Amino acid sequence: MPSALEMAKEYCLRLVDDFEAGQGVGPDQYWDQPIYHPMAEAKHLCAISALAAAGVISGASYEKRVRAALSRLEAANLSKNPDEACWGLGFAWGPCPADEPYVITTAQIAEGLLSCPAALGTQPLLDASLKWLGSDERLMTIDANRAGAQAAPFKAPAYSKNTQKAILNAIAVWAGVMHAAADALQRPELAPPSAVFDWLWDSYIDPVGWVYEPGSARIDLLHQCYILLGLASARADARFESAAFRALSHFHQHDGILDKFDLVDEAEAVEALKRSSRITASSLGGERWIIRHPQPAKMWSMGELLSAYAFLTKRSVNPAFWEAQLRRTLAAALAAFANNKDAPSQAFGRDAMHLANGVAKTIDALKDRNRRAQATPDA
Repeated sequence: MPSALEMAKEYCLRLVDDFEAGQGVGPDQYWDQPIYHPMAEAKHLCAISALAAAGVISGASYEKRVRAALSRLEAANLSKNPDEACWGLGFAWGPCPADEPYVITTAQIAEGLLSCPAALGTQPLLDASLKWLGSDERLMTIDANRAGAQAAPFKAPAYSKNTQKAILNAIAVWAGVMHAAADALQRPELAPPSAVFDWLWDSYIDPVGWVYEPGSARIDLLHQCYILLGLASARADARFESAAFRALSHFHQHDGILDKFDLVDEAEAVEALKRSSRITASSLGGERWIIRHPQPAKMWSMGELLSAYAFLTKRSVNPAFWEAQLRRTLAAALAAFANNKDAPSQAFGRDAMHLANGVAKTIDALKDRNRRAQATPDA
């Protein structure tokens, strides 16, 4: 019987190869017509970079895959400014038309490009995407004042031109990639103001994590991981680990991993339990309650959870604990693959590439742990 690591390699390569065979084109959970999905390409770039780092694919294969991805991204660039690059969903969403560029999509693509060596030709498109992300045209003023504290307003990007909202996960992804790019490219002017990270930390609701946007009750796994990984670029310390443990532990249940829950008061919890026999509720003390929805974690949520655990396994003060969570989550992901070997080809592109990225980073993190163990002499 193949090991978990061997099964993970097979699963990840199936996901990646199927995506590449279709040139990134396919339906989506929110759009049933086959189109190209730039966000999927972003995660695809991160996945193949992790596979190359882990030695799963050769340098020649990696270069071929990256250059093909660059061609697809260049063709999908929505910017009318030749010095900038930006991408969107490719389909209408809410008040936004199909050709609306989004900060989160463009930031994730910049992250994918940043994961690749500049020698493979990624630098021009990376520079163009960073210029678009750093433009004052993207910014809105956020009032950071809150109960019991005073803070000056600061600027961060709105979700999109037609969605002028401060969405926590989108700002976290943007801040994370801009901070990482400032470090990697030695361009300090790209770094977001520290007030952005302070605001993200101040938005944390102990011990459950971050709501989707200020005033929302929804806390979902995908966006918890987006926020945590965005924060990790600037602060991966004991406070970060504690927040990650508290935020992510609520999604693990005895019968699987949940996709979402709501943070409500006691009266709302009572009403929710009256309406549905399928949800469960638990008290956090005082008036705060969690309402858990019986929805297993989606593919892209599992992918980001794996990415978060892989990061913590490689860069934390307690790697053994995080490795245990990583292996536990990988086993859950592999169980679905073992039961249906056709699952990769049936997956939506964005979901599949989030998962491919998570599995690829898991492989890299576990190989790194093995290397470190072998390099440490017996006591």
